[in-house]
Amino acid sequence: MNNAVSKLLMQHISEVDPDIKVRGDAEKMLFGCMYQEMLVLLVEEAKQFAERDGSKRILATHLDEASSSLFGENI
Repeated sequence: MNNAVSKLLMQHISEVDPDIKVRGDAEKMLFGCMYQEMLVLLVEEAKQFAERDGSKRILATHLDEASSSLFGENI
């Protein structure tokens, strides 16, 4: 697992909700893996939106559409 991704995620989580306590490396790894999986899903969904528009590139609008599609409008 990418340690840098895990560290960035832990930093983000502590900024968003300081009450969340991650107790050990196993939890950090689990959060990091879940975050990476979420990014993979987001990029795959954005790729489908780009293909639908006839584009070979994923644009910010495609990422926004994918985020709304996967996670709802509140993200």
